[in-house]
Amino acid sequence: MKISARAVQGFLRAPQVGCILVYGPDRGLVDERLTLLAKTALEDLGDPFRFTEISGPSLIQEPSLLLDEAAAISFGGGRRVIMVGEATDATASAFKAFLAHRKDDSLVLVRGGELGPRSSLRKLFEKTETAAILACYEDDSRALHGVVGDFLKNNRLSASREVTELIVQNLGADRQVTRRELEKLFLYIGEPGPVTAKDVRACLGDQAAVSLDGVIYACASGNAGRLDRTLDRLFLEGKNPVSLLRAATRHWQRLHLANALINKGKSQDQAIRSLKPPVIFKFTQAFAGQLRLWPQDQAAKALDLLLEAEIHCKSSGMPAQAVCARALMSLCQAAKRSVKA
Repeated sequence: MKISARAVQGFLRAPQVGCILVYGPDRGLVDERLTLLAKTALEDLGDPFRFTEISGPSLIQEPSLLLDEAAAISFGGGRRVIMVGEATDATASAFKAFLAHRKDDSLVLVRGGELGPRSSLRKLFEKTETAAILACYEDDSRALHGVVGDFLKNNRLSASREVTELIVQNLGADRQVTRRELEKLFLYIGEPGPVTAKDVRACLGDQAAVSLDGVIYACASGNAGRLDRTLDRLFLEGKNPVSLLRAATRHWQRLHLANALINKGKSQDQAIRSLKPPVIFKFTQAFAGQLRLWPQDQAAKALDLLLEAEIHCKSSGMPAQAVCARALMSLCQAAKRSVKA
């Protein structure tokens, strides 16, 4: 069973099934949702009698492990929570057997990585009525506005539209990093009340510079120094190279589309405003400059290069970070040459 975006919040409060796969490129959001789901059955996740973790490799070696753990009765009673980590397609057969034969009331939560539409594990959970899947993609501007709005309300803080936009622009796409930055802002302010632009600049700095947007815009603008610094930072934070390549692909698709609209007669401003989701205000000028650096034919070549890099990450055996960095630096150098031309 697939949970739609509009049904996610209700499902997180009261899941209707006992086996849930949470997956996607935003690892912070995956962890956040797994925690929320676990606490619907068990408030204290440190309870060793009711909370158990199983690794994906362990499940591959011993497929019956999940059935045994789920069937175990907790000391003192109460519903048990079983967290399965590092789940891949190699674990699909174990989950298939578990879902076909389980008779317990345990809540089984599964942490997956980036699973494509052809993933056997993802298909299994999608087609099984007693299981569910939740996709966790990196936050776009709309999602970030929602997170910031909830943060302000829950902490009895107020902010003007301009200050709220400034907060959003200084946050990245990973939910866990976003939460940490917002907590830092609250600690800086110290008490309920208004949030000013000065507070945001002093506390958050320029987090956008190390977000996915920061990396992609540095790359597409030909800023090699900034690309090198921000790329290293993201890799140190554990960012998946394939998710970086996919973010770059989405960006060059937008450049390709905007230039196609311009070629059909729209003005540059009209073409940029036509894009959905909209270009973040802070990056509008940079995006306009990139349209001149990446006409349709060059954007198409960039998309081919990015696709080839993603394939190499998955199949060549080469270090994925090195493949990703080489591809992005190649595009950055191409942009730099266009700037000088």
